[in-house]
Amino acid sequence: MIKKDSIFKVSNFNDLAFTFNEEVTKVFEDMINRSVPGYTSSLRLIENLSCKYFVEGTCCYDLGCSLGASTLSLVKAIGKMKGKIFAIDSSPAMLAECEQNYSKLIKTGKVKFIKQDVNQAQIDKASVVVINFVLQFLNSKDRDGLLKNCLLY
Repeated sequence: MIKKDSIFKVSNFNDLAFTFNEEVTKVFEDMINRSVPGYTSSLRLIENLSCKYFVEGTCCYDLGCSLGASTLSLVKAIGKMKGKIFAIDSSPAMLAECEQNYSKLIKTGKVKFIKQDVNQAQIDKASVVVINFVLQFLNSKDRDGLLKNCLLY
């Protein structure tokens, strides 16, 4: 069951720093579904586009994977084809939840969750790179570098 988000309900949220900590992780699914119009559609789009552009034997990257919803879209798209998915996030709380929720996929070797700043990600042999609702959380001076890194594999 999805836990309801009420983190900013009582407080003056303009003075609070937003972080992807344990508190946010517990309510993130509700938070993103309520606050991002078309979020569910974006996950279907990731799956459909990945089906079209994934090249067997290459890698997929989910940069800023949060709870792994986009990662799961990549898994569905690839199916039984040969390839690996690297899901990268800097939040220990988010990754701990992913490792718990996707332990079976991790054991297959199809998916690897990595704690890392997405700006430091080493992208290699990629046919698909997902950066779903991540750029707005990066310092504006880092965005171009990340996008160029995605194109230079």
